[in-house]
Amino acid sequence: MKKFRGKKRYFRNMWEEVNTCDLKLDQDSWFYFWHTYHDFFGVGENSLKIRREHIKAHIALYHRLLKQLEGFEKPYQTWICIHEHAPGLDAVYVHTPNPYDSYFPHKMEEVERSLIRSRI
Repeated sequence: MKKFRGKKRYFRNMWEEVNTCDLKLDQDSWFYFWHTYHDFFGVGENSLKIRREHIKAHIALYHRLLKQLEGFEKPYQTWICIHEHAPGLDAVYVHTPNPYDSYFPHKMEEVERSLIRSRI
């Protein structure tokens, strides 16, 4: 395994993204499975410590987005998807009714629901 260089800068930038992520919300806003990744390149695949930091960032972003959505008038769903064996696919999602699809609310089956929260 190659040494992870620039780790301090990498995590500083990641947390900066978490702390500055803002949804552009107005009365016409909608989200069609909007999502964001923090470990897109799968850096956490080789280290549990690095993986945990990415999961913490996803949880912090999830709570930040929930805070922003508190005043949102439309129904919405938010969730975190953590893949056991593919950290590059971990993401935070926001979904609302939208003009492209009537697929709302998104129904999840066979999912660990411990972190799922939606307002419908």
